[in-house]
Parts: sequence; C-alpha cells; structure tokens
Amino acid sequence: MPQSKALARNAPPLKQAEWNEPTAAKPAPYLGFLTALALCVIIPIWAVLQTGDTGYPAWQWALAATVIAGARFAWVVASARRRLFEMTTWLFFYLFLGIAPLVQLRDRIDPGTTLFLAHEYDWQAMGIVIVSEIAIIIGSFFGKSAPGQSSMKRPQRRVSAIGTRNFSVVLVLVSAAYVVLVGVGTLWDSRAARDIAIAAVISDPLLNVAVGAIVSFGLLVSVVAQLQVLRERLDGKKPVVLLAVSIVLLVIIVNPFGSPRFVLMTVALGVLAGFGLFKSVPVFRAIAVGSVAAMLLVFPLLDTFRRTIDATVEVVDPLAAVKDGDFDSYGQIVNTVWYVTAEGITWGNQMLGVLLFWVPRSLWADKPTDTGIMLAEQKGYWFTNLSAPFPTELFINGGWPAVVLGMLIFGYWLRRWDRRSELHIQLYGVPTLLGCVMPFYLLLLLRGSLLQAVANVAVILICWLAVTTRREAPAAEDGISRRHIPEEARRRRAR
Repeated sequence: MPQSKALARNAPPLKQAEWNEPTAAKPAPYLGFLTALALCVIIPIWAVLQTGDTGYPAWQWALAATVIAGARFAWVVASARRRLFEMTTWLFFYLFLGIAPLVQLRDRIDPGTTLFLAHEYDWQAMGIVIVSEIAIIIGSFFGKSAPGQSSMKRPQRRVSAIGTRNFSVVLVLVSAAYVVLVGVGTLWDSRAARDIAIAAVISDPLLNVAVGAIVSFGLLVSVVAQLQVLRERLDGKKPVVLLAVSIVLLVIIVNPFGSPRFVLMTVALGVLAGFGLFKSVPVFRAIAVGSVAAMLLVFPLLDTFRRTIDATVEVVDPLAAVKDGDFDSYGQIVNTVWYVTAEGITWGNQMLGVLLFWVPRSLWADKPTDTGIMLAEQKGYWFTNLSAPFPTELFINGGWPAVVLGMLIFGYWLRRWDRRSELHIQLYGVPTLLGCVMPFYLLLLLRGSLLQAVANVAVILICWLAVTTRREAPAAEDGISRRHIPEEARRRRAR
C-alpha cells in the first residue's frame, strides 16, 4: 500500500529497548551449572542408588550417555537464545536413551513390550547412542552461520494473510463436518473407544489417518498462522472470530481423553508458542527445566484414559515409569543390533518406505512396514506398535556410517532451525510457523517409527505451504546482525 510505505519511511526511529527487548537476556552460567549438577550428578546418582547392583555391565555406558545428554541440555538452558529444537532433542536423549536404559540395565528389567532382549549387544547399542550424541554436537557446531551473513536478498516463506484466511475457512468447514460426523461425545471418549467409533465412520484406514492428521495438525497450523497474521499486523481486518472458532474446534478434536499423548503435547505447546509463550528467555528456561519432570510425571498420566474414561489418575514412581513400554527406545536399539547382526543392514530399504509412504500397499506389495513393527515381528512379540528411535532407523538402513553421517547432518540442521526461529522471536515475539509446531512433534520423530510419523509431517508441511508465500526475509539469517530490525519494526508499527 503506498500510504503504508510512506508511513514506514516517515516513522521515527525506535529506541533500542523497543525492538531489542526480546534479546535482552544474557547467558545464565549459574543456572546452567545447577542444571548440569542436577541432570549429570544428582539424578544419575539417585537412579544408581535406587536400583540393583547386579545389573548388566553396560549400565556404565548408559551413565555416560546420560551425562553427555544432561550436559548438553544444561548448555541449552544456559544459552541466551531459545533453542526449541535442541531442547526437545536432548530431552529425548536424556530420558529415553539415558536415564531409561540406566535404570533398566541396572535392575535387569526389560520393558514389557520388548522382552527377551539380547543383552550381549548392549555395548553396541549404547555405542550407537553415544556416537549419535557426539555427532549431533559436532554437527551443531558447523550449523553456526558465518558472522555478518545476510539473507535480506534471499526470499523465505513467511505467513500470508490471504492464504491463511482462505485456508483457515476451508479447515474450519472440514473440521466442523468431522466433529458433526463423529460426534463430540465420541471425540471426548477414551482413546480405544474413540478409535473404534471413528473407524466405523471412516472405514478406509488410509483415509482415516489422513483425515485425522488434517483436522488435528492441519488445524494447528491454521491456528498458529492466524496468530502470526495478527501479531505481524498483516491483515487490517483482524478476523478474531475465525481464530476463536478454529481454537474451539481444535480443543474439541485434540483433548486429554481421546487423543494420543504426542499429538496432544504438540498441539498444546504449538498453540501456546503461537501466543508468545517463548518470548521471554527466562520462561523458556523454566519450561526447559520443567519438561524433564513433566516427562517423568505427567507423560505417563496422559495415558490414563487410553482404555476407559472412568480410570483413576494415579501418580507413578518416576523410576518405575521408565521401565514400562513408553520407554522402549533403548530396547529397540538392542533389537536392531540383533537384527543387523543376523540379517545385515537393509541398504536403505526401510528409509525408502518412509520416503514413499504415500504409495498404497495395493500398488507396492513389498512395501516395508514400520521399523518398529518389523523388529517386533522378528522377535515374535504379540504387541507390535513399538518405537524405533532415529538412531535405529539410521543403523538398520546403513550401519555405522549412516549413524555418523545422519546425526552430523541432523545436528547441523538443528542449529540452523533454532537460529531462524530465534530471529523470528526477536522480531515478533514468537518462533516461525514451523518453529511453533515441529520442535514439539520432533519428540515423536525421534522416538519413531519414521514411517508411522512421517504422514503427519507431510500434512504439516503441505498446510505450511498453503498459508505462506515467498517474500523478503526481515533480517540477517544468523540472528546476530540487527541493523535491519528497526526498519522491520517501523514497518510493523506503520501497518
């Protein structure tokens, strides 16, 4: 708009505090030290003292993996920047591949879903974990942007007011039809009853999964995009009614009773991030530290209503919680080493199934199954809906070279994604659109199986493309050079 451009040119310069407030936080070395003390010393010692002393010898490597993950998590907490992607990554490694195997190995207890583990492969399995951690840290170091590197002339995908409004209207109509078709009572029933009822309405399994992903993750992307349109003042109409209806529908569809825990956590944290939960660095630090306790205490409770709505909520002992099937990730790494030793690597066949997840089995009879399911079938487990952590996916597809290279690349991109989201928080008080959604869904991707989780990622990315357009980036990509931030802030105020 010509008038808006004129206003932007004539707007008085903003004071430093007006545009630099989100970056006012400094590193917190004392908090980092206390966090490292708790995660690397106090909690591991407590876990060792509370467990048996006749466990499998590989528990010492599990202790090493715990210390590495805890130290890196403490570094994330102490940083002056909000590193949402790394926070989730190291939370997973600390709890699922650190504390959990430490307790399981010392007590000689295999999770009920992964019984009869071949513990002669413990050393290789823990080696995969430790090598993965080191590779991520090294890859993250190379993910730093060069000082002064600017992306002002390189367009990026940013939220579009028109695209968001049109897409959100369609999503509201689709979601409302879904709620009417399925029924509010069904959606708020136990997860088992809800799944049965929805399967009766939408009998085709592929269509069932697709529609479920659209009305949950698609609606999440729509809500976050609408919040960013309002925050960036991209639309003078401020369609808050559409936003309110979208949020109500999202709450009806994704709730603590009938929704899977990872879906519920992703949606809840994604919406809160869109509202500006992580604008303050101290708040980010508090959430990061609290997430460790939340995963040990709250995560098991979210499974209370899986089978019946009348279940009683009971607090679970944290050490007992990490011995059950929710924390089967390490057991599946052991099963992977056992499988590769006997059968060899799959030479990318499992990953091919992930990349071509959209091809129906009617057209591809030999399409690979989920890695978690395949391992469960090979072991003869009756329960096959098991995890397959990301290191497992890499190892079964390409052995040690795939683990090292894959984790180096993963660490590199973690740093890049975090830096881009941090810059967006500096400008608007919220992460990027994907930065509000993917860090929390990353926990499910890391836990696996990839084939099971990738369909939701595809829905998120397609919806992201629908509500964004390519336009000029607001500032330097590395988030350090701020010379363009006052100009961008003046544009926002002039709109």
